Amino acid sequence: MPKRKRRKREREKLIDWVSTIEHWDWGYSLSVADRKYHHEPYYEFQHLKANASLMYPRGLNPDAVSIWILSSIDMNRENRANDKSIGVGSLHLNSTLLQCWLTIPDEALSDIVRMFTAGRIRYLQWSAPSLYFGKALIKRFSFRMNLDYDEIIVEDYWAA
Repeated sequence: MPKRKRRKREREKLIDWVSTIEHWDWGYSLSVADRKYHHEPYYEFQHLKANASLMYPRGLNPDAVSIWILSSIDMNRENRANDKSIGVGSLHLNSTLLQCWLTIPDEALSDIVRMFTAGRIRYLQWSAPSLYFGKALIKRFSFRMNLDYDEIIVEDYWAA
């Protein structure tokens, strides 16, 4: 009996998402670490939160877009050599809120906060496959001062 040919898994089609950043906030916390989970005596946490409006894809109209930018020491250059990452963030959509969770290297957060403070970052562009039960993994993202409309694939979300 001849062997069956295995179907190749289709590559996920990525959708370009673009949001206009309207307001942002930075947070920092320091605490005594729980020794059970941390190897150092202190636990430090920094994040950047941005409120935005969704420009693309068309067809989705959440009331709010919440972008969380979290720093991680695991993403620093010396730590990512053995990383087997499947995404750089995640996307969650419920009926009224689109949440975008992005992870960046710990060493990059101060530069990004500086750019936000100077008013140089106005847009966030990211690529992710279609939402599956309101969730998707973000494959790439970039902060933008200006939009290059030639780079954005503008389409209706439901047509994708």
